[in-house]
Amino acid sequence: MGLQSRGQILYLVRHGQTEFNAAGRWQGQCDSQLTATGQEQAAQVAEILKNSGLDNNATIVSSPLGRAVQTAEIIAAALQTSHPIVFDDRLKEVAMGSWDGLTDAEIEAKWPNARNGMGRNEWFFHSSDGERYEQMLAASSQRSPI
Repeated sequence: MGLQSRGQILYLVRHGQTEFNAAGRWQGQCDSQLTATGQEQAAQVAEILKNSGLDNNATIVSSPLGRAVQTAEIIAAALQTSHPIVFDDRLKEVAMGSWDGLTDAEIEAKWPNARNGMGRNEWFFHSSDGERYEQMLAASSQRSPI
């Protein structure tokens, strides 16, 4: 779904499936390539965007993480965009420190009970050496590059 602001429509797109997604690994800021399924998902999103009226004049803004870049490049190619992709660090996933790239079982084995009492997505900011909520807020308050 698109969000409209100041006469512009903003479409938010998540990257396609990655090797880590398929393996049940938390990515954080680790890089994991898109799977064939992820590439197809990105192509399907590109088709949806084209059918929604986006054309080669669209500006694509992406996280600089590889999985997001791959997804953005597939979409940009399908739209034949005339603008280069804009990369914005504020769109990176939360860095989970030592937990980046691990499965739930691996995290539990190395840090027993560290996530007890927390919901599935509640613990992103709880790794002892990961990004803190306050850091994410500070970074997100920086001015937009577009």
